[in-house]
Order: sequence, then structure tokens, then C-alpha cells
Amino acid sequence: MPRSRRIALQLLVQKDQASAARLAGYKRAMAEAGIPIDQSLIGDGTFTMESSAAWFDRLLASSDPPTGLACANELGLLGALHALGRLGLTPGRDVHIVTRDNTRLARFLPAKIGVHSVDMANVGHKLIEGLASRIANPLGPVAAILVQGRFDPAE
Repeated sequence: MPRSRRIALQLLVQKDQASAARLAGYKRAMAEAGIPIDQSLIGDGTFTMESSAAWFDRLLASSDPPTGLACANELGLLGALHALGRLGLTPGRDVHIVTRDNTRLARFLPAKIGVHSVDMANVGHKLIEGLASRIANPLGPVAAILVQGRFDPAE
């Protein structure tokens, strides 16, 4: 009998804007796919490599472990990969992984990982442009800037 699709989500801190957006997107995607949300698969905390490995160890040891994982960042990813490696599990085969990776670290790993990234240099330029505009026109409208991200699926 096939296992249900169980997708875990790492959040850094549930109360920050990025984590709230990730959680909202996760809930929307799960609803669209008709997959019930299991709160035990949603983790939050400052995901260092060590804490990520410990959290993912606990999930993998459960009676119904996740088949997918969305990592909050590169450190969470490294911890998750460490947990998988200790069990002899292969990313992309045993557990599908996507991560946020603005350092481009994931492209150097010998693992099949979907990667979402944003050009942080471009973000910095946009912030400086916004600040300069605000200094030049302090009473003008506040600009909202959306920087396009990029998703590279697991190969």
C-alpha cells in the first residue's frame, strides 16, 4: 500500500514575515493538493545544522515519516541531509527536498534538491534605491518592491 504524501516544513520563527509567508504558501499548496496538514510536520526554531538534524531525526523516526521536506535555509538543509545520511536515505529518492538557498551552496552538493533563491545583490540595490528615493522625497509614497525569485527543480 503506498504511503501518504507527507510534507514537512521548517520555519525559522513563526512570527516573522518570511516564515508567515512560507506557512501560508505551504497551507495553500497542501489544500490545493488535497493533502491534510499534520501540525507535527511543521517545525520552527532557529534551524542550525544541529537543531535541524535533531528535528528531522525525530520526524524520520516516527511511525509515518515525511516523504518531503521544505527547508527554511541552507543550514536547515545541511542538518536534514546529515539526518538522512545517518539512516542511509537518499534525497530525491527516499525524501524529496526543496530549500531556500541564497548562498548557492546547494549547487555544490551531490544531492537532488529543488532550490529557491533570490539575488541578494539585487535586493541590496533595490533597498538602496528605495532609501535614496525616500531621502529625496520624504513625504512621497512608500514604495513596495517585489524582487523575483528563481526556482530550480531537483535534477
